[in-house]
Amino acid sequence: MNICASELNFTFPGKRTSLLRDVNFTWKQGQVVVLQGKNGVGKSTLTRIICKALPDDYETCISGCLCLDCVQADHLSADQPAAHESRDEAKKAESARVNLLTIGRRQSAQYISALFPDPDLQILTPDTESELAFGLEQQGIPVNRMNDMINEIISELSLKPLRYRNPRLCSGGEKQLILFAAILLMNRPFLILDEALAMIDNSRIDKVKEMIARHKRASAGLLLIDHQGRFDDIADEVWSLKEGHLTLQSRCQMRELK
Repeated sequence: MNICASELNFTFPGKRTSLLRDVNFTWKQGQVVVLQGKNGVGKSTLTRIICKALPDDYETCISGCLCLDCVQADHLSADQPAAHESRDEAKKAESARVNLLTIGRRQSAQYISALFPDPDLQILTPDTESELAFGLEQQGIPVNRMNDMINEIISELSLKPLRYRNPRLCSGGEKQLILFAAILLMNRPFLILDEALAMIDNSRIDKVKEMIARHKRASAGLLLIDHQGRFDDIADEVWSLKEGHLTLQSRCQMRELK
């Protein structure tokens, strides 16, 4: 499963110059991508377009193609080029592509989860345990299984002292760690972290990287914005956004974190 952009553009209302210009990329499941660029170049706008987090009024400001491609190439034999696939296969491929620009937020959330810089705008419940359970309850996870999942991630991220605390009374880094745990439990194919880990102190970053690597191995795609460069070493690709254009800055060898 891939998320693919082709000639993607975005222009704010009343502006003559586009913020995003002919953006093209393929973001794959099982791939960690770091998105770099100066403040104001459109990094957060791009992530919000991908996960349907822009206001509805901005939908007409977007042009181009942004699709979720669920097609697998396994049905093609080695000596059968894609150009010769049958009409039935072509119809099957077409039906497996989801237009992310036209689907609703609820449908988009089945594929993509996202966290943004301000944790206070994303906290929904009065205690950490409820925050971790919220998304699982929405998915209809059985209570016993849900409790096991919560206990496991609380142990892994050392959240036990915060379990029954109101997240809004925690420090900024603790809030971000709680929301990070909650979004991992959702287990979506793609995860966007837009400066969502910036306040987590360095003593916990190695554990966060380990969790990211584990979800990568489980075929999750992760897209991170981090101005501190703390995740560049685990990135498969580093994208650079400058003057509206997205370029592949470098490819990094995958490092298995243990």
